[in-house]
Amino acid sequence: MSKITVKEPCTLPDFWPPPLVDTSMNTSSTAHGSKSSHSESLSSVVPHPTLGGPWAEKLLHEWGEVSEEEALRRAEQASLDTASPTTLGNDGAISQTSTRLSPYLRWGLLSPRKAYHAGVRKRDLLWRDWSHVCYRLVDPLRKNEPVLPQLDWSCRSSNDGNNINKEDLHNDDDFKFLAWCMGRTGAHMVDASMRQLWVTGWMPRQMRLLSAACLAEGMGVDWRRGRDWFAHTLIDHDPAINELMWQNAGFCGVDPFYRKLRWEANIDDDEYSNDDNGGFAESSGQRRKYTEQWLSAELKWPSTMLDEWEERSCSSSQQLLLLKDVVAGAAAKRELLNDRGIYRVAATVANSGVRIGWKDGSCTGKVWGVGRIPLSEWNMDLHLLK
Repeated sequence: MSKITVKEPCTLPDFWPPPLVDTSMNTSSTAHGSKSSHSESLSSVVPHPTLGGPWAEKLLHEWGEVSEEEALRRAEQASLDTASPTTLGNDGAISQTSTRLSPYLRWGLLSPRKAYHAGVRKRDLLWRDWSHVCYRLVDPLRKNEPVLPQLDWSCRSSNDGNNINKEDLHNDDDFKFLAWCMGRTGAHMVDASMRQLWVTGWMPRQMRLLSAACLAEGMGVDWRRGRDWFAHTLIDHDPAINELMWQNAGFCGVDPFYRKLRWEANIDDDEYSNDDNGGFAESSGQRRKYTEQWLSAELKWPSTMLDEWEERSCSSSQQLLLLKDVVAGAAAKRELLNDRGIYRVAATVANSGVRIGWKDGSCTGKVWGVGRIPLSEWNMDLHLLK
């Protein structure tokens, strides 16, 4: 069993760079009236990695050189990697040889066109562009609001908020969210991926989908909390891609395609790789290697986070039992959502598509309906959600 040890505490950076100054390649005036070159102005606003603390320095060092040359090397390696031909983590997502190109694309070190010619599959690059198109055209996405508010909170159990004390419900959500962030839910694959996220600032796309399904669909926690945690921790965080993924995980986005994912599956469960799990297929050997690597990682958490976990987990055995019940009851939760018609409605959205309004040849950005049905009429088809 391999181990990854983080010897220093994971602390927040003490310094954040100010906004980039609009400068040209030629000599220009600074805010203080003096002259400086473009390179000098950039060097004054980009912080040194050591300013983020030992955790950030270690994380950035392990990513390697931050340059276009390194990005091209990773993209070219993708064509040679039979386990993960995309380099973006879409297929063969838990491959130990993933080239992890997404941060280089996210921060503009490599253009999608060059990535394609270097060997990255076109459909994976188009998927990223599609996310940006949706983010640009669909007004609620840019406002961080659910595209289909009628389906917001649809992953809650039928009695949530009715027969449960509101304060207890909030406390349970807080504890489940904390366990999810720290990789202590009891679901092997999810816990491994959340720990990988904390160590490296990255996780494969498949693991992002499973982790999102665990929090929103399985635990019934507000998808917005997961979105914000990913925004805080992902080194390749992209607002458009992150917003779309989390709204879809909460079944209130433009394309809730991934449903019924078996996020709680054991690493030795052969049924995990069937088509009912979103088309994901890895051998039990791959899952075991990935899971053992990251579950064995010795992590140092921010003191406030660790103190809260120890206090709540030691003082309340009931909340620890709550986590066990969530994992053990994952299949029953999917049956409940199916019986309530949630999956049927989500499939309708994914298959028919969300239509936005147009006026005088221009996109209004407002959601008009689902498929050919206006939202006001389609809304009547949601009686099973009540």
